[in-house]
Amino acid sequence: MLYLRNTNQVETIERQQRGGAPERPFGIISASYAATIRTTGSLSILNDGNTISTLNVGGTKFNSKISASNEVTLLLSGSVTSNTLTGSFTMSLFVTSSDYTYNTTVYSFGQLSAIFQPKSASLYEISGSLTYGPDGNFSTCSYYFIKSDNTEDNNVTTASYTPCGTTSSVDMYFTSSLVTASLGCVLNDSVDWNPQGIPTQYAQVWASPYGCDFLYPTQSSGFNRTIRFETPSYPFPEQNWYLASWVPEGTNVYDFRILQPGQTLTVCSNDINSAFFSKGSDEKFTKDYIVDLGVC
Repeated sequence: MLYLRNTNQVETIERQQRGGAPERPFGIISASYAATIRTTGSLSILNDGNTISTLNVGGTKFNSKISASNEVTLLLSGSVTSNTLTGSFTMSLFVTSSDYTYNTTVYSFGQLSAIFQPKSASLYEISGSLTYGPDGNFSTCSYYFIKSDNTEDNNVTTASYTPCGTTSSVDMYFTSSLVTASLGCVLNDSVDWNPQGIPTQYAQVWASPYGCDFLYPTQSSGFNRTIRFETPSYPFPEQNWYLASWVPEGTNVYDFRILQPGQTLTVCSNDINSAFFSKGSDEKFTKDYIVDLGVC
């Protein structure tokens, strides 16, 4: 009995000295999603690449603890329910905490994203919203780029488009094959190819991922990454070329580069989530063939 009693006393003292296991450090996120009528979209919260919540009903909220060693990604997508609507559209994503701030509002459809690593005991208040108003016009202008088709017999290819802020179409003529040009800020979906008004075999049209008025929030930087765009090596140079879009580190406006098959481009971007690599105006947000090379 004496032996058993002494053993219990020793074990009790050891437990008191050890205490409970320390709790893993974590940050707290509190997210809310607001959407007015005639808008459609969602706010997704990812923990180390795994979606832990998707809010797609206006007025919904989500709260969670996330380990301070993990990575939080926020994706806000939005548009309107009908292409015939002519009011004004606004998409906003805000993140507020003592150590991280993201504050972006755009007036065009698409996707906003933010990424951060929570710090222990910090509170991250997240707000995503979509707003439609009956007055005004959508900001439906993007930077456009075009590639001529593989013309034969010295045929002239004509690209017709409407510059932003105007109502009249202008023409750009191509007398040689497989050349590219920037059209500047253009009314969305106004680029057309002549003759016959349809793209020929190797013609391509690219549009910027966001409208011309988009500005990336430089105050949210700190996740700058070296990235490499790797264009697939197609068997013939006439086939799909790609438009690389990224926000250079330290700036808040997009930069662009057209790459041919087999070419690569390495840049320092403000945030890998701001980089896109598309082969056409209807695939503005494609992220294929982008390699993350680490902090720059």
